[in-house]
Amino acid sequence: MPKIVDHDSRRQELAAAAVEVIADKGIENLRLVDVAKKMGVTTGLVTHYMTDKDAVLVAALDHVAQDLISSSEGLKAGSLKELTDFLAEILPLDEHRGRQWIVWIAFWSRAASNPRLAEVHRQYNKRFRKALAQVIRRLNLHDDPTACADAINLHMDAIAAHATLESEYWHPKRQRTQLKLVLDSLLNPNERGNHHEPTSDTR
Repeated sequence: MPKIVDHDSRRQELAAAAVEVIADKGIENLRLVDVAKKMGVTTGLVTHYMTDKDAVLVAALDHVAQDLISSSEGLKAGSLKELTDFLAEILPLDEHRGRQWIVWIAFWSRAASNPRLAEVHRQYNKRFRKALAQVIRRLNLHDDPTACADAINLHMDAIAAHATLESEYWHPKRQRTQLKLVLDSLLNPNERGNHHEPTSDTR
């Protein structure tokens, strides 16, 4: 009886391997043979599912985005605290998230000169901002939920980018503090409460 192959699972496994290779070697040094080695399969198997480097990059970004972004579309936050906790979990607070952000940020430089990749990136950010705006509107946290979601998205990227490059300085507590300061400055005073924690670390 022929072996039944779960093609969706195989694509996910290949994408996860690509994420690890990009995090270890950088996007410019990504090779299909390295993805194959990471997964313990032949290069031919990789090319069967992903025909070129761009296809591998899209698969890797999709794998990361499913974790970083897609969960926001089902977000049922009932309070600002729940929303804050959810957003904090997206930041690179641990090694797993840190590696995901390495891939996400590496994708920026590639997408800047590649319309196909830029469109993929644009669509993911659009979905995230839309889901975030819906929560902001439902909780009545800002008079302009769309603009507020844009601002939060922008600051989240900035915090994560700095934390990826300067992980010692931008330790988890500092990331959380900055996120809360951003939310405190953006959201309705009667809803936000006191969310920031002081830090004496001035490195």
